[in-house]
Formats: sequence, C-alpha cells, structure tokens
Amino acid sequence: MVVVFLNRTFAAAAVALVALASGRARAADPPSETSFPAVTGPTGAAPPAAATNATDAPVDPRIGSADASRLRFVSGFGTHAAFGLAPAVAMGVHANAELVSAWASLGLEGRFDLPATGDGVDGRRIRTSVAGASVVPCLRAGRAWACGLVFVGRASSEWPSTATRDAAFLVWGAGARLAFHIGLPSDFALRLTADVLGHPDGYELIADNRTVLKAPAVSGTAGLGLVRLF
Repeated sequence: MVVVFLNRTFAAAAVALVALASGRARAADPPSETSFPAVTGPTGAAPPAAATNATDAPVDPRIGSADASRLRFVSGFGTHAAFGLAPAVAMGVHANAELVSAWASLGLEGRFDLPATGDGVDGRRIRTSVAGASVVPCLRAGRAWACGLVFVGRASSEWPSTATRDAAFLVWGAGARLAFHIGLPSDFALRLTADVLGHPDGYELIADNRTVLKAPAVSGTAGLGLVRLF
C-alpha cells in the first residue's frame, strides 16, 4: 500500500513539473508579428492626404483668362495708328474702362488722333485730327476677344485757301475689333487690337467750290495698350 501511494505521488508531481515547464517555454517564445498594431508613423499620425487635383488650383485672374468667374473692372490706355479719316496715317492715344465677366465685356473707349497732314483731293495740303468715343461690347475666348464697335466723334480740318480755313464736322461709324492679350504680373496685360469701321455717311470738305477732302467709306486702327484688372 505504501509503495503504490508513493508511485502515484511521484507521477502526479512529474505531470505538474512537465505542465509548468511547457507554460514557461510558451511564455518565452516571441509573440507573432500579427499581434502588433499597424504602423502609423513615429507619432501615430494618419498618412498625408493625397495631393490636390490640378483642376482645383487657383484660377488665373489675369485679363486674358477665360476662367474668371465674377464681374471685374478693367481700365487702361494705349497708342494706335489710324487710317482713313485723315489724309495721312495718324498716330493717336486712347483710354478705356470696362466691366468684364467670364465670357463677355462691355467697355467705353475715348480716342484722340493727333493732327496728320497730307494731300487733299485737289492736291492742296490738309491737316486733320479726330476726337471721339466708342462703345465696345465683346465676347471672350481665352485671351482673344471679338468685339463690336460704335464710334461717334468730331473731325477737325485745316487747309490753305485765300486764307487759312478750318472746319469741324461729325464723324460716326460701326464695325468690329479683334483683340489679343498677353498676361503680365500683378493683373496687368498687354492688349493688341485691330479695328475696322464703316462710315455710311462719309464727310466731304468743299473749298473754293472744289472738293478738298473726301473721307473713305472705311477706316481702321491698329493699337497697343496696357490694361489692368481690378
């Protein structure tokens, strides 16, 4: 009886020792890689957001851009060469003010052609200057504009006769303009323009019972200006 009791005791102790040894061995094993949380960076911060799409970039607000979305004000000035209203090519200056949207504009432009001297119909020398204003509605396509023109002005001429004579008369016409813009920093732009005007009621100067100057039915200008968007 004693021997059987001792054998059972030793067997139970051996099983307990084996179980204890197995538990310690499992505790010493390194944990599985899947037990670690996902790496989120040294500070645990979320990864950076994706780069902004190129279409979300700020809109170019310069005068030639067709992407401007609100009504803006434009003003500027420039110089031009005028053909037709005077007996020779005349240099001139102009200034403009406009309201501009994404696809259209409406402007008012003042113009002064410096006196130009040339030969009249009968060969005598005539000097003519022109001052006036135009209403300029435009449609925009990027940096190119297509415009209508309605011009009203005053032409002044001088010519020699038995004495120096002068005359002033109304000039008006309607036509079209093509304009192109070259963007510059700080909302400035260069504006290139080409205008054609028709004059249904062309003027005619008569002196000493002879025609001195007869205006053609068509005139034109080519201009270069500097404008700024506000």
